[in-house]
Amino acid sequence: MRTAAIIFLLLGSFLLGVVVMFTIAHSYGVIEYPERLDLTSFDWNGVSAIAALLTFAINVLLVLTVVIGFKGVQEGQAARSAQVLAWATAQMDAVKADEKRLRNSPLDFRDWDDAMQESAGRVCNAYQRMCYYARNGLIDARHFRSNWGVNTSIYWLLLEPYVKSEREKFSDWATAREGAYLRADFEAMALKFISHFNKANPGMIAAYRVQRAQQAAPTALTSPDAASAVDAPHSGQPEA
Repeated sequence: MRTAAIIFLLLGSFLLGVVVMFTIAHSYGVIEYPERLDLTSFDWNGVSAIAALLTFAINVLLVLTVVIGFKGVQEGQAARSAQVLAWATAQMDAVKADEKRLRNSPLDFRDWDDAMQESAGRVCNAYQRMCYYARNGLIDARHFRSNWGVNTSIYWLLLEPYVKSEREKFSDWATAREGAYLRADFEAMALKFISHFNKANPGMIAAYRVQRAQQAAPTALTSPDAASAVDAPHSGQPEA
């Protein structure tokens, strides 16, 4: 928009300069204007041609203005997206220590101590907040999936029993599909990403399940029941 304003300012200055130049020339007698115009001998074809050229020039300027304005809007959106992503990155970096603590936590959330419970709450809050922004278009969904899609899926699988216990404590619905309010955006985005990754990279989520079970309970896979629980597909369905 600034470039378009400069173009119009230069054009206006040029036209004003031409008018001033002709006015000064007339005042010094360099140019004499006729007192009466004989329009019968006027070449109207030439006037039409000049008018067409002026109209074409004006249309070109208007098109340039639209193009420049569109580029300005794109640059503004890109700058806004960069600022939002920088803010989102800072928010997610703030819970990295909590995420590390959860990765080394016992498999059963009921065995977590108070510090682990507080870490789980902070991680849930961070992902719920970011997923809400992503679902409502405040953060570009493609950027969000590229940066935090895998982590959203992994930490939802890790925290799902804990979140459902919190929902039960407050008499909330068990799942987002049923109408749960607590951490609903976190669950909806996580299930959407899990569905995407199961199609794009089928072994990734299953590998995490096995790794998580081995890390938290090295002997869990020696039991047939535990092994079947690890290999079982996720029961949740992505929200429509």
